[in-house]
Amino acid sequence: MRVSLLPEGSASLCEKSEKVSYKEALEIVKKLRWIIAHAPWGNPVGMAAPQIGINKRVFVALNKAYINPTLVRFNLGGTSIMSEGCYSIPHQAFSVKRHDQVRVTYTNEAGDRVVETLHGWEARVVQHEYDHIEGILIDSPRP
Repeated sequence: MRVSLLPEGSASLCEKSEKVSYKEALEIVKKLRWIIAHAPWGNPVGMAAPQIGINKRVFVALNKAYINPTLVRFNLGGTSIMSEGCYSIPHQAFSVKRHDQVRVTYTNEAGDRVVETLHGWEARVVQHEYDHIEGILIDSPRP
């Protein structure tokens, strides 16, 4: 399998992704896992379909697939600012403010609908990848 990352500045990275069928999502997840395993630099903890030129609502974060996710950000846990990197803007780091707690609803690889509340690092990684399917890059202005 050969999968390529879109080059920095690709316009489609800033487009909101469309829902995906379960069958198509499983094929995309294979590609995302391949690119994570064969990353040209660093050690990625996640990758979203738009980063490989597929504008569908699927990503892999911390070795878990999220198909057609929806995300609710909670202010209950507060927010924190941390440095993040991104394969769509290579070799740069950005200070990003994110919620410390989120609730995500998604379909997993087994086809089950899942609702989870995530905290800390896991919440941060999922928000980063979720932003990709919303067409938001790490250097985009934030409210």
